[in-house]
Amino acid sequence: MSYKVIMELRLKNGKVQDFFDWCKPFCETIRNADGCIKIEIGITQNNQNNCFIIQEWNNFQNYEDYFFEFEKTGLWRSLAGHILNDPKITFCHFSEM
Repeated sequence: MSYKVIMELRLKNGKVQDFFDWCKPFCETIRNADGCIKIEIGITQNNQNNCFIIQEWNNFQNYEDYFFEFEKTGLWRSLAGHILNDPKITFCHFSEM
């Protein structure tokens, strides 16, 4: 069973490239974190201001450990300049059937 964190973001107009530039160090940090399985970034097909960040972790504890350390870097707070409002975050457990 893996643990996924799905973030839905609404970007400010004209901030798509800035957001992808922001994503580079963000994704690098996550990929190097203990327990990270993968991270994906996607822009919705019909509206480039809507995007998703999907993280997959071994378990919730790995995600929580990463998040509290990552928050100290200040990179998370710098996301605010690219988005219109707080991200919608959904936590999910997935298992293979």
